[in-house]
Amino acid sequence: MPLTSSPDRVDTRTWSVATWCAPLTLEFVTGATALTLAMLRITHVFAAQDRSWVLTGTLIATLLSAGAGAALYRWPSPPARGVGLSLSGAALVVLVVGVIVAFFLYS
Repeated sequence: MPLTSSPDRVDTRTWSVATWCAPLTLEFVTGATALTLAMLRITHVFAAQDRSWVLTGTLIATLLSAGAGAALYRWPSPPARGVGLSLSGAALVVLVVGVIVAFFLYS
């Protein structure tokens, strides 16, 4: 398994799988973020629901999802690379939305 990514690693099958998996992976990453926020709230790590609580939960879920996406992208099969690409993209979307929510709702 090569560890470098060349331009030919993203072919039409990879893009097709990434496009079809995008809604599912977005729901997975959003659920992971909600679960992380709930776990942070239950363990009383933060005294109140504030900006740092949202940013920490979002960052934890984003890093885990992006790491899983990067690991899947290294696999030799195009469907696995497509799911990895989709998972990394969903992690980026959730990170951007989480930062926006943290700064506009918890000011």
